[in-house]
Order: sequence, then C-alpha cells, then structure tokens
Amino acid sequence: MKRKLGIITLLILTILATTPQFQLNAAEDPDKVFVQPDDHLPGQHNIRFSDSYVDFTSSLFNPERLKDTSLDPTCSSLADKNCGDNIVRFDAILPFCSAAEKTNCVDEVGAISSSGTKVSAIQKLKFPKLAQNEFKGSPEQGLPSGTSHTVVEIPGVSHSGGSDYIAGAFISGTLNKLRSELSISNFALRITPVRIVPSTVTCNKPAGDPVPCVDSGFAPVIGADGVRRWSYQGPGWDGKQACAVRSLRENLCAEMFGFPNNFKFFFQVRTSVKVTGWLHGRVFEPNISITKDKDDTVIRVEGSPVKVPMIYKANYWKDLPENIRKEYDPANGQLIGGEHSSSSRIPLPNQNDPLTRNITRQPSPSSFSGIRELQLWLPYLSDKATTNQSSWTIRTLSTTELSNANRCFTDPSDLNGIVASNSTQYSAGPPRFNQSNQSLDYQVAAPHFDSVGTPNKGQYSLLMRSSVARCIYGFSNAPIRAELTVFTADGSPQVASLAISESNGWLRLNAFNFEYSAPIIKAVLTQETPTPTASATESPSPQPTVVAPSPSPTKNTNLVTTAKRTTIVCTKGKLTKRVTAVKPKCPAGYKKK
Repeated sequence: MKRKLGIITLLILTILATTPQFQLNAAEDPDKVFVQPDDHLPGQHNIRFSDSYVDFTSSLFNPERLKDTSLDPTCSSLADKNCGDNIVRFDAILPFCSAAEKTNCVDEVGAISSSGTKVSAIQKLKFPKLAQNEFKGSPEQGLPSGTSHTVVEIPGVSHSGGSDYIAGAFISGTLNKLRSELSISNFALRITPVRIVPSTVTCNKPAGDPVPCVDSGFAPVIGADGVRRWSYQGPGWDGKQACAVRSLRENLCAEMFGFPNNFKFFFQVRTSVKVTGWLHGRVFEPNISITKDKDDTVIRVEGSPVKVPMIYKANYWKDLPENIRKEYDPANGQLIGGEHSSSSRIPLPNQNDPLTRNITRQPSPSSFSGIRELQLWLPYLSDKATTNQSSWTIRTLSTTELSNANRCFTDPSDLNGIVASNSTQYSAGPPRFNQSNQSLDYQVAAPHFDSVGTPNKGQYSLLMRSSVARCIYGFSNAPIRAELTVFTADGSPQVASLAISESNGWLRLNAFNFEYSAPIIKAVLTQETPTPTASATESPSPQPTVVAPSPSPTKNTNLVTTAKRTTIVCTKGKLTKRVTAVKPKCPAGYKKK
C-alpha cells in the first residue's frame, strides 16, 4: 500500500532565472559584473539588494572583548600576549593543505565538465601576499590558521578574464583555552572567477604617517575626529572596479567575472572541527559528502553556479514616492519595524536630516523584513533587476536563522542539509515545518524580470539527510518517494523541470525553469508499507491491523466481513485506511466511512 505521509510546499513570492543544468544556470552573466557606484552626495537614500554573507575578506584573531581601542587588539598566535584572555575569537581564511598545514585547510578545488571530466585547480599565489592580520593556528587546540585568499588556475576552464579563480574557505568561532573547547559560528566556501589587475583605488597616506596602507582588517586609522583608533577597515572603492579582493599594499585588484558555461565546481576542505547544522547555497543541484580520515573530517561540496538577480538604485530622499518614504524613519533612514542595516559614504555632522544625510540601505538576503522591503521597491523599479550576478557560495546558517527551525533540522551532531536558491531574498533558516498541513514552507523573492526585460525563472534545491525527513514525518527505514508539482499563484500547474532522488542517505529535491511571481512547489512524499500476513489463529486480545486497500468483491465498499473479523474503511482527508479486526476501530484522527 502507498501511504501519503506529507506534503512539502515551497511558497515562492517571486522566482528568478535559471535554466536546465549545464545550460543557463551555470552560464556567464551577459551583463557586465556590477560595480558599486561611488554615490556619496548629501540627501541620497540609496537601496541595494545583494548577497554579501560570504564577502569575507580578512582573517582576525583577538580577545573576545576589545578593550582600549588605542591599543593593538590582534594576535599572531596563542602565545601572543594580546590573547591572554581565557576566551579568544577568530576569523580564519584557511590556507591550502601542505606539509606545514595538514588540517583545517583546503584539500582540493576544481571543476567538472558536462561530460564528467574533472579538472583540479593549481595554486598560483596568495592574495594579498600577507593578510592584514595573519595568525598561526594551534592543531593541539583545534585552532585554524588565518591567512589570505588563494588565487588558483583551473586549466581549460576559462571565463572572460582568463582561467584564474579566488578559492576561499572561511571558519569563525571562539576558543575557550582553559577547557580546550572550540565552537564554530560560521563556515563558508567561495569560488569566484577573477583576473589580477592594477587597482584604481590607491593608497594615499598623509606625509609622515607611520601606519602602512590598510587592506581589509584591523589597523590604527585616524578617524573623522582626528583621533587614531584600532578598528576594522576596508580598502574602499571608487565606483570603477568590481574586486573580489583588493590589495592596496600591492596596488592590485582581483577583478570579478562571470562563470563559464557547462561546468560544475567543487570544493573540498579538511578540518578538525565539526561543522553541523544547515548550509545555504548559491549553487544548483548541490551534492555533499562527509567522510572521516583519522581525526579529520573531509567535507566536499559540488554544484553548478547560479545567477542571482541583484538590485541597486541611487535616489534622492526628496524624489522618492510617498509610499516608500513613509516606510522609513526620517530620523535615521531605517525601515520601520524592519532590520537596521545601512552604510554611508560621507560622515556628516547631522545624520538625522534626510535632506543632508547619505545612506545606502543594504538588507541582508535572509533578514526577517527583507522580502517585505523588496516588494516595497519592485513597482518603483519596474520589477527589474539591475544585473544577474554569477555566484558559487556555501555558508552555514546562523544561530538566529535556525532559532525557529523544527527540532529535526537542528540536530547538533550532524550537518543536516543544504537549502539553495538563486533568489534575491529568501527565508531565514531551512524550510519551515507547517504543522497544520504537514508541509515544509520556504519563501523567496526577486524581480520578475532581468535587466533587459526577460522573465526570470526560478531555481530551488533542497538536499537533506533522509533521517531528517524520517524524523519530521515519522518515516520508517523504507525508501522515500516524492512527487513535485509547480503551481502558479491561481493554482494552475505550470511546466517546470524537476529532479528527485534518494541515495547514500540523502534526499534530493530540485525544481527549476519555472516563472511567474508566486508559484507554489508541492512535493508529496510517499513510502511503501508492507502488507501484514493474517494469523491462522485468533489472538485472545485482537489489535487493529492495517492492510493494503483493494477493490471489494462485494457492492458494500464500507464494510467487508471475513469469518469472525470485520474490515472497515477509515478516512482522513484524502487518506484512506482499511482496518481488519474482530472489533475494528479507526486510528486516531481517522473517521469511519
């Protein structure tokens, strides 16, 4: 008998561009890679929707609490006197594995062609040559070393700028030195096509300033008040280049490009720390393998790059339509009742006046109010993206994003799954379990059109351990089956490309090449249950027994009698069960038909 065990419903507010695998979903963006304009005029209220979660650019090792900002808070190793506190925090861009770095390192990066040919990357150089706050880790304590990004070449896998790529693996967390306890707060992977070119932003230091040029990281910098303090600094931008990483000390920029067609990419990391929870990906059809090698865990992720619609629009506050202005607090420019996230290009004496203030709103892609804010702006922007940016990134979901997740999703002992999309905005955390209709709900939002007016198409991948599905729905160990259907907002089915499978302990659901503003993807999971064999002897205390449904040989479809036993038909919505016993009763939640 096939028994319907649940429905996964993915509620999509607006879906964006994808194509069949190895076609447009991995294609190089026809638009030029977006360059952030240097909009710094008074009175501007700009908006940017983009994914910057894995724009990690530096390593840092320092005490958990920064004290005197006039003193250097960074550490070069655990032996550094600056890290004498019991608890220290770290942000580590991992080095490639070598004789000196045998764990917490990058094992392999590369690409896989549409024919299945694997091409491994070749290390070329560290970029920058020396990280702003480079530090040495401790294998004994499980502390990773923090360095700079690595530029690799993937021979024969060429983009418009060549065959070089930035390969970055990032781990952050805290270390309790007394207890030798290391906890991870973030794990991220990034592959970005680049070409190393001269930087248009240069280091202009005042004459006699003893502080060297600052790349991304902590440094003593003179503030607007003329006081020198240790704080996080970036190399800045001038609106002329899109750099994945910039090195002012070398006067170089890792200029970004779109991904080439017809390739998947893979990233393999060796680590002594345990990565758990859920990952979010800017990839399509992700696959993951986790293996043990002595004391290390080897994590390998592969998938196709995706194109993510992003939006940028420069505006003057005074020119914005009233329906947008009224959603923001004029005193600070933040979304009323929403996430506070913004940046400013000019420090002004009075940031409370929208006519003199300069602000760029940058909601995080999974913020609780991000979808609402995007919907507010889309009519004003003709429902079009500024550009569709190529991306291949993986990151862990934060504690905040997992705070409302079903307990089956939050098993702290395992990496439980990946949820991936090419949407501009998306729900925080893994799909939400809806108890009332036994569904997993996931929302995404994006412009309906790309920058040239072509309808965007949707892309969604859910890769989760089969044990998570069994935990949620009470599945047995029998194989899980799923059926996906994509519906438009009015409930009509539409044409879509679907792929469903279960193997090696993972359940894979992929939906792509669909459109419209609010489709609903429904996955109905089923599982075979064995038909019990009738006992030749009556039990002294008979219990209800579920048997496989079959056409009744009599005209009475509600009641079938055989010897001393009776079969009744029980219903629960669209579900039907036949129960055979001496005194049969319907299971809890079912009604006798």
